[in-house]
Amino acid sequence: MNWKNWPYWLKGGVIGVSVALLSSILSLSCLYFFTSESSWGLGCLPLALPSVPTIYILLYFPGANSLSNTIIFFTNTTFWFIIGAFAGTFLGYIKSK
Repeated sequence: MNWKNWPYWLKGGVIGVSVALLSSILSLSCLYFFTSESSWGLGCLPLALPSVPTIYILLYFPGANSLSNTIIFFTNTTFWFIIGAFAGTFLGYIKSK
């Protein structure tokens, strides 16, 4: 199935997941290769901004301090897929009119 034949919600979801994955890869590489500590520097903070809403939401759950990076990564990816799917649905609705 070609990209042009995909529904708008799926295109939006794939773009949302791509943003989340690219942000995660770039922010982790910045953290491990360009900072000397294990904390975020101001230079790496813009790369981690797409993860901020997910981490903010997860902090309200009990036991959030024990969440692993893998759970945060998958939750962030799912969150941005849903946001992208809603944006794609809205764009498809506008384009159909």
